[in-house]
Order: sequence, then structure tokens, then C-alpha cells
Amino acid sequence: MKDATFIGGACLVAIAIGGLLFFYGLEAHTGSSSGAPREGVAVSFSIIGEGTVAAGIEESANFRIKNARELEALWSLVYGSNAPATPAVDFAVEEVLAVFDGQHPTGGYRIAVAGIHEDDEVRTVFIRHEMPDAACIVTEALTSPFAIVVAPKGAQTLSREDETVTTPCN
Repeated sequence: MKDATFIGGACLVAIAIGGLLFFYGLEAHTGSSSGAPREGVAVSFSIIGEGTVAAGIEESANFRIKNARELEALWSLVYGSNAPATPAVDFAVEEVLAVFDGQHPTGGYRIAVAGIHEDDEVRTVFIRHEMPDAACIVTEALTSPFAIVVAPKGAQTLSREDETVTTPCN
């Protein structure tokens, strides 16, 4: 019964997050940032969460979190029942951006916010997707990489530019 309650709760949180993404999420403008100049002013940000397994998110997704309630729901969805304490964010002046790479059948995948630049109208999030070289020996386990950052609050429309790189074997 406890498992059914947890699964039901996780489903409700996933639906709520999906609704938030639908109404408030990153508007996607995909392209390759490889070699392209980054226009606008650089925006500072800091990483508040990252890892290779987002417990409750299996699809590629991006979120713009604007309040503590949304952050708590996302944090619980990402980390599951063993979630560390939700970090303190001053939503009067900050916002949280979260990027998810989706599920992969092996290890060796990673996602990161490589930079954020803005002008008066658009804030562009540069997302770096890393995948292992085909010759690499990787773990045979499902992974779902994610990165969560906090940045100064912005009123601009969000866009993103994706870059995918192959990482050599270690």
C-alpha cells in the first residue's frame, strides 16, 4: 500500500510538473552552438543539482522554476524518496532552470548548462549533451542525466541552443 501511495504521488507530481512545463516551460529553439558566437550579455549561474539518474523523469525536458512550491515538486521528482534538502532560492530575485537529457540504456551520458546569455528580449540557455564514444566500455544501466542551476531572475523569453559532443574513453 505504501508503494502504491508513493507511485500515485509521483504520478501527480509528474502531471503537475508537466503542466507547469506546458504553460511556463522553456520555449525550445534548438540548434547547434558549436562554433557559433554567443550573443548578448553572459548571465551568472550556479549548479544546485546534477547527476546521472533523475528518478522520475525519463524524457528529455527543460523547466523554468519560478517559486518554492515548483522547486520542491521538481526536487522530489528528480531525487525520489531519498531527496536531499531542497536548496534555498530567493525567488524574488532568482529563478531555477533545469535540463534533462532523457533516458539512456547505458552510462557515459551527461548534460550540463554550458552558459546563459541574454539581451533585452531573449535569454538563451546553452545546453551541452555528452555521449560516450562507441568504443568506450560503459555501465549497462539505465541513466537519465540532469542539471539544475539557479540564475538571476529574467523576464525575457527563454530559448535554448543544444550542442552534442562525443567524449573519449577514459
